[in-house]
Amino acid sequence: MSRSAAYRISHRQHLPSNVEQLRSYLFACQVKEGKFHIWIKAYYRAKAGIAEAVERQTALMWDLSRRAFPEPDVVLDDETAPIEQARLERRRQTAATEAAALRRARAERAAREGQQ
Repeated sequence: MSRSAAYRISHRQHLPSNVEQLRSYLFACQVKEGKFHIWIKAYYRAKAGIAEAVERQTALMWDLSRRAFPEPDVVLDDETAPIEQARLERRRQTAATEAAALRRARAERAAREGQQ
């Protein structure tokens, strides 16, 4: 075990990463091997408690996320999604603008040819 790992464990910055690291730490701390099982049980309880806390925190974060960013209304398969609707509308507007510009250009050309 590295000195930095032992320092982090002894200063409660980290738990041992696995049971073997815990055994090494206990050996370095001169804990009797007969008492290792007590520490290992405590280690497993701590790891389980941490896992439960992480699960609770994750569930709370998902809940907050859903509140902050609600899901849009469900779109049926045969309906277009809102973004597709916007794209279609933009394409219609573009086509209408192009058609109006073409009509105006033809009208201007006809007026010029009529003046000649």
